[in-house]
Amino acid sequence: MHLVIGLFIFVLVIVAAAMIFAGWIVLSIGRAIKGMIVGPSRKSRPAAAERVVNYAVCRRADCVAENPPQAHFCRRCGEPMAARAMRRGMKVA
Repeated sequence: MHLVIGLFIFVLVIVAAAMIFAGWIVLSIGRAIKGMIVGPSRKSRPAAAERVVNYAVCRRADCVAENPPQAHFCRRCGEPMAARAMRRGMKVA
């Protein structure tokens, strides 16, 4: 009796997992088809190489590390950041 109940629960779990996986596959294929028909959604982000970011560059010639724009000191060497060290450019994330 216990073996039959255990086997039934095992089969039930396997069937549930297979149904969830099949649903995921159907949704993925549906999204891919929708993307081909409609095009990319407005929410999609540009590729990393296309994102333009601001960053501060350390003024020491032997460091020249990129830091966040709000940084007061260099992350690598600890040198105080100059206000004119801001740069705008391409950065791959």
